[in-house]
Amino acid sequence: EGCGKSSCITGLSYLKGTVLRQVSLTPETEPSMFFGQLMTRDNNEGSRIEWHDGELTSAFKSGQWLLLDNLSQAEATVLERLNPVLEEDPYLLLAEKGDTDPITPHEGYRLFASMTPHERHSGASLSTELSPALY
Repeated sequence: EGCGKSSCITGLSYLKGTVLRQVSLTPETEPSMFFGQLMTRDNNEGSRIEWHDGELTSAFKSGQWLLLDNLSQAEATVLERLNPVLEEDPYLLLAEKGDTDPITPHEGYRLFASMTPHERHSGASLSTELSPALY
């Protein structure tokens, strides 16, 4: 059904020797998958709450590549939350973590996105219109 968009990026990352993180988007995809979330961690001293970076945050900080597959399937709120990392001078602000200082991307960071055109969804309608920042 596909034409190899994701495979092309996977192959390119292999040839460049770069780590590629991949997220397949659905209408159920939550922003925490990209940015991170507070999670409970149990240890010998009891439970404590820790922040765990999401896929985008990890790639952004470490200079990895991130492939967002099926971008058109994500909800508008998820796409809007991506806007700051799509700007000409990208930044990431983890308000969910309580951060007030923006993070700038590592030099090697790259974001790729793929989507199947509307006509190829076998009659299914797209869940959202794409954010203007994605054009």
